Amino acid sequence: MLDLREQGRGAQGVKVPAFPKKEPDFTLTNRGSHLLLKGTLGCFKPEDLEFTVKSDSITIQGTAQEEQRVDREDFWQEVQSRSAFLRTISLPEKIDPQKVEVKVEGEALTVTMPKQGVPESRTIKIKPQDAGKFLQ
Repeated sequence: MLDLREQGRGAQGVKVPAFPKKEPDFTLTNRGSHLLLKGTLGCFKPEDLEFTVKSDSITIQGTAQEEQRVDREDFWQEVQSRSAFLRTISLPEKIDPQKVEVKVEGEALTVTMPKQGVPESRTIKIKPQDAGKFLQ
């Protein structure tokens, strides 16, 4: 049996959207004072997404729905597609959930997560011990 959706055409030559839709990809990087999560939205719009931020994790969920109708004199077709995802990412360091920023430019998603209590760097020098003395 021929699947007409694979060819991108319906029974009457009407274009049918491809199924299924792909969920976004994410990359997490450590940038010193903050963690940076980047992703591509794919079929999801910014208003389709919801973020839940905790000090040790971020959960991103999205739901997209699309309908397409063709109503002609000799043909009627209705195509619905739905896509959803839920992704929880454990963070390697604690962040401040109140300072998280989300930015979307086109299909690119950027989430900046400042770390909690970022320690400033410090240098430690080891003092030489007197000869013949041992630590007890």
